[in-house]
Amino acid sequence: MTTPHQEEPPVRPDAPADHPDAPHCCGASACAPAPSLADKHAAGLSPTRQNYLKYIYLEEEAQGYARACKLSETLGVTRSTVALTFRDLKERGYITYERYSPIRLTEKGRAIAAELVRKNKIIKHFFSSVLDLDEKMADKIACELEHVISEAVLGRLARFEGHIALHQSFWRQHEGGAAADAPAGMPAGHPGAHPAAMPPGHPAVEPAEGEGS
Repeated sequence: MTTPHQEEPPVRPDAPADHPDAPHCCGASACAPAPSLADKHAAGLSPTRQNYLKYIYLEEEAQGYARACKLSETLGVTRSTVALTFRDLKERGYITYERYSPIRLTEKGRAIAAELVRKNKIIKHFFSSVLDLDEKMADKIACELEHVISEAVLGRLARFEGHIALHQSFWRQHEGGAAADAPAGMPAGHPGAHPAAMPPGHPAVEPAEGEGS
């Protein structure tokens, strides 16, 4: 409900159903995407523990496994703190861990970590490409927002960037007589899928964990 000093944002009855200006068919909470299984699992974890899962995931992707000494260095904490956190994550079913052995994510731990990495890439790309922030600042913001941003907001960021990409492509084709290839479209079903296309290589265009296999 709006206050007397607020106005409802304009809507376009003719806008596509997934367009930000389209009228809502129901309440905002009902129209918002349902939380993913990974989000539900992550709901009981603090951002600090989610970060442990993310960095284990990144180490697994790079090395095939993760070790406590590397995590201690990356996170800037003592090995005893890492060991205590690992025990907690193991008891809750997010990792497999034995002292002096490599650490590996369980299925639900990997789902949370992969979702964090996906969100981080989309947020970081938006802040660096659209808002022109330097990489260090964009990375800092992405690392903070990845834990709290909803799919609805993430989708709006992707759509907004898609609008910009589409308009830039249009003007490139009509200025100076140099035609440019249209950016590659987003996969149907991605929160950023929209008539506006995303540029090739955009992190939102990459398939989700497990797709395409």
